[in-house]
Amino acid sequence: MKIISATSEIPSMTKEEAEKFLENKLNLQLATIDEQGDPNIQPVWFYYDKDEEKLWINTSKFAKKTQNILKRSTIYFSIDDENPPVRGVKGKGIATIIDDLKIVVPLGEKISLKYLGILIIQ
Repeated sequence: MKIISATSEIPSMTKEEAEKFLENKLNLQLATIDEQGDPNIQPVWFYYDKDEEKLWINTSKFAKKTQNILKRSTIYFSIDDENPPVRGVKGKGIATIIDDLKIVVPLGEKISLKYLGILIIQ
């Protein structure tokens, strides 16, 4: 994870502080680019895997963000807490669509546990 200070008045978080921050239940604002080159920004639940230094989200394969990623894999994201002290993690990355249920289902369970504290099994 690369840490960059947004402004000189607010000190950067350390890697450990950023990893701790990513355990929060705030939404990740995910920005993709559509076929016209316009941004599509949507809030999503996420899970941060600090061992792999990856952010994971679950969504439908028919969702607009998924379709955008299939065409243009570059994404932008922001996770912000507006409560003092104002903090956040922002970034740019390359998204990969994974449809392997052996990977997707356990990640969905981690996301559900993080935000709901329970597993939802249908």
